[in-house]
Amino acid sequence: MPLAVIGGTGVYQLAGAEGARPARIVTQYGEALARQGEASGREVFFVARHGADHSIPPHRVNYRANIAALKTLGCTAILATNAVGSLRTDLPPGTFVAADQFLDFTKSRPLTFYDGDDEHGVKHVDVTEPYCANVRRWLIEGASDAGERCVARGTYLCAEGPRFETAAEIRLFAQWGADMVGMTGVPEVVLAREAVTRWVTDHTEVKPPTGEPAFAPDRAVFVTLRMDGRLRGCIGTLEPVSPLGEAVIESAISAATHDPRFRPVAAGEIPALDIHLSILSPMRTVSGPDEIVIGKHGIVVRQGMRSGVFLPEVATEQGWDLETTLSILCTEKAGLPADAWKHGAELRVFTTQSFGEEDYGLGPHTRH
Repeated sequence: MPLAVIGGTGVYQLAGAEGARPARIVTQYGEALARQGEASGREVFFVARHGADHSIPPHRVNYRANIAALKTLGCTAILATNAVGSLRTDLPPGTFVAADQFLDFTKSRPLTFYDGDDEHGVKHVDVTEPYCANVRRWLIEGASDAGERCVARGTYLCAEGPRFETAAEIRLFAQWGADMVGMTGVPEVVLAREAVTRWVTDHTEVKPPTGEPAFAPDRAVFVTLRMDGRLRGCIGTLEPVSPLGEAVIESAISAATHDPRFRPVAAGEIPALDIHLSILSPMRTVSGPDEIVIGKHGIVVRQGMRSGVFLPEVATEQGWDLETTLSILCTEKAGLPADAWKHGAELRVFTTQSFGEEDYGLGPHTRH
């Protein structure tokens, strides 16, 4: 399942996507130009929002064609960059922010796929949470792995442009709760959300429990899915970026639909799934492998931009000793040499609280 990157001002090509090939896609909204390549073993389509030569101003970008083209290409997630101005003194130039909300102050752009003039008719799409929680989590964790600071939340105000804002507008936007101002984030994020709504037509929202204090703190979690004793998906977070209730739901859905090693879980497979939850302790760095206990510690290896993780149960389930575990973690999970753990790679450990459906008399054998 390919991923998509939309590059804003200053981002006109995708680093690491070697041999990217141009792909011209014709949609009912016009043409879009993408470049198809591979980065870290994943197929990626890259779109330069303003064109490779920055010839398209913000108010004339064909947002609908770009998003429709990426949907046609089968992209399952979109990462879009926006060059912005800060509205807060604690967000200096160079700060990386994973936005979670927006304010729309555009004026003249087509804002929707649902104009009521095709078979899709009129629809009102829920954008209470406009940005994908999974993509935001990947960004936050990726920044952490790269040693970069990432602000986990922020409200993006989209102005029409191409002019910059007046001083009075900046003061007003800050008073309204905006953290940064740009010219391109809307309607792009709205169209992406609408595209998902068209793609997933039988969607039921799942909400975390309310009024339960145990679900409120931010926690890092992994959800593991097995079917007939074999792994069927495993997705989670290494850092606590959302409340436990939300993190469990997001990780469970991602494990079922976005683990790149497996096709998405089909409806008919759900009764046969065995679901296991691991809640992670805070990470700590160890000085060497002698501090690692197989079966007790989950392990993270990191060197440069590459990292990999094993949950505590992996080594014992496979019957590996410590050296084998570290070597396989380096090669198969982090894409590093097998002996990288001996030569400067950072090692971190954590423990888990683990729960399985079988602990509560549930699981595939109880479903009919």
